[in-house]
Order: sequence, then structure tokens, then C-alpha cells
Amino acid sequence: MKAVIQRVTSASVHVKGKTVGQIESGLLVLLGVAKGDGETDGRYLVLNSLRVLLVPSHAQVRLVKTDR
Repeated sequence: MKAVIQRVTSASVHVKGKTVGQIESGLLVLLGVAKGDGETDGRYLVLNSLRVLLVPSHAQVRLVKTDR
């Protein structure tokens, strides 16, 4: 199980030509789940994702893990 967190100005999900979800500016989480991934993997991923702190800089947004 892998996740990528990305800041976006807008994002949407389309299924068979229909928009099933959308957001304005915010955070987009791209989630990859493989056969064999379980609830424990999901809990670990969620807890670690919640501990990520977004730190803005002039050139880019850096992800910095906190010790909370």
C-alpha cells in the first residue's frame, strides 16, 4: 500500500464519463492498494499520513514528517 499526498488547485474523479467526486484547492491523496494489503496496512498509512506537516516555501511545498 502506497500513498502520495499532493496539493492541488482542483481535482475531480470521473467514472464512465460522470463526475463522481471533486474538490477545489486542497490535498489530493493518490492511494495504491495491492492484493494482500490489509486493515493493519491501512491504519499504518492513515496514521503516518496524519503526521505529515505541509511546509510552504517559495519554490515548492515540502513534506516534513513530525514526531507527534
